[in-house]
Amino acid sequence: MQKDVVHLAFDDQNPEIRGIGNLIYGITWIAAFIFIAGLFSFIFSMAAESSVSGPLPPGPTPPPTAPPMQTPMAAIVQSYIYSAELLIKLFIVLIALIVMLIYGVYRTYKGLSYLGGYVPHTGIGRAGAILDAVPPLMLVGNILLGTSLFLVGSKYKNAGLKVGGIMTAIPYPLLGFAGGAPIVALLSMMWFIGLVVAYSGGRSILKRYYRVGQQPDARLNRLHIANRVLEAGSALVLLSTLFDLGLMAGLLKGAYYISDLSTFGLVAITGLVMTVLAIYFSIRLSKLYSSARSGTLSDVSAVHRTGIVLLILSIIKDRTNQPSLSMGPS
Repeated sequence: MQKDVVHLAFDDQNPEIRGIGNLIYGITWIAAFIFIAGLFSFIFSMAAESSVSGPLPPGPTPPPTAPPMQTPMAAIVQSYIYSAELLIKLFIVLIALIVMLIYGVYRTYKGLSYLGGYVPHTGIGRAGAILDAVPPLMLVGNILLGTSLFLVGSKYKNAGLKVGGIMTAIPYPLLGFAGGAPIVALLSMMWFIGLVVAYSGGRSILKRYYRVGQQPDARLNRLHIANRVLEAGSALVLLSTLFDLGLMAGLLKGAYYISDLSTFGLVAITGLVMTVLAIYFSIRLSKLYSSARSGTLSDVSAVHRTGIVLLILSIIKDRTNQPSLSMGPS
């Protein structure tokens, strides 16, 4: 069975290729940790807010035939058993997440160490990787790691690594403190998207390296840039859509009053449509790339312009089209 280019890079004689392979493999594990941890954080924070906003439902009533002293004791024992099972499952998940994160940090650090003699300031990324091993310090760690990914992308003229580095370096949780813990958890998952984009860019470098005698021409490089623009636009639009849907969930729970419900609905639907369009054109561009070597690049310019328009629209939407909110009476 033929190995993937990333695994081939682990044993390559070229230290730069070994570095890129280890780097993008490591950030993949870090991205998986961020996604899973962010998802759990979002679920638990939503459950916590729901329990605070209203009284808990009454528990099951004991059967009338049970002895008066045995029923409370049985309920207490059953509660302890359920709590113990839940804690064991959470402990197993926590251990798996810690192992995943440490392995990703190790691979990332190793990759940047290989690249130390070729890319400037890789020490920044190594420090960021070490900080990522401590989740409370991940905000600072991702700023440093994202900066290093951008420098690697600049060295090898790869738009994916540069865009992914910029997206990873943005301190998303700081942008969502006003929205509460669920919004912070959702915004933290944007790091996952940035690392995935960086992985895609690094993998394209390895694929070009192992494609003997084939160097990308100017049009193919432009196609790569257009694809990364579309990915960034898709991520921004998706973030805006998630925020809109979060507000809609708050509206349905009665936590907010929307001054203009029709405008709010229009913004949310527009966000969804824009996301679908961005994903569609990104897939279309990927298909164009797969057939690029046969010369099928007639509509690259049109798709490129579409990606830029979607990116600009998503930024404008985030800045100007959010509806005004006011907290409902307690």
